[in-house]
Amino acid sequence: IEIGGRNLALSCNDSWKIGSSSDMQTTTFSGWQISAKITPNITVDANEEYIGRCYIECVSCSVEGATVGLGIQGFKNGSYNSQTIVGTIGAGESAWIEVHHTTIAGDNGISLQIRNNNSSNTATVNYRFLKLEKGNKTTDWTPAPEDVDAGIANAQTSADSAASAAANAQTTA
Repeated sequence: IEIGGRNLALSCNDSWKIGSSSDMQTTTFSGWQISAKITPNITVDANEEYIGRCYIECVSCSVEGATVGLGIQGFKNGSYNSQTIVGTIGAGESAWIEVHHTTIAGDNGISLQIRNNNSSNTATVNYRFLKLEKGNKTTDWTPAPEDVDAGIANAQTSADSAASAAANAQTTA
């Protein structure tokens, strides 16, 4: 068992994110034609295990019986090289979905994706608690360290602005 911990997915939080598969990139996979790339390509090493997890709510599917799932896709210099897709939920359903993927020779990037199982389907999904980590055992959701640093920097900027405004108010009073 290799326990991860560090969230590799940036700009993810615990609030709902909303997407529609009509805005998704088209990929060519039998039965899985449309995907929502919910993380950019993240640089990785080949022959390593990664795990992705998030809570997905399928609000609607335009094709009766269509489902959505969660996948990790491996890339070699920006082109598709490997993938693993799991978990399917239909319209009105929600679930935690977890996907394990071992990168293969040549993979130097991965992305986490919500995938349709029907190329004619337009799905609306909500998702939250997105986490992509190295290893084969999930850990509780945490933000990426870069997101924590950005939050601290924003808070410091706000505090500095407030202090400056207060000092200017005292000077002019």
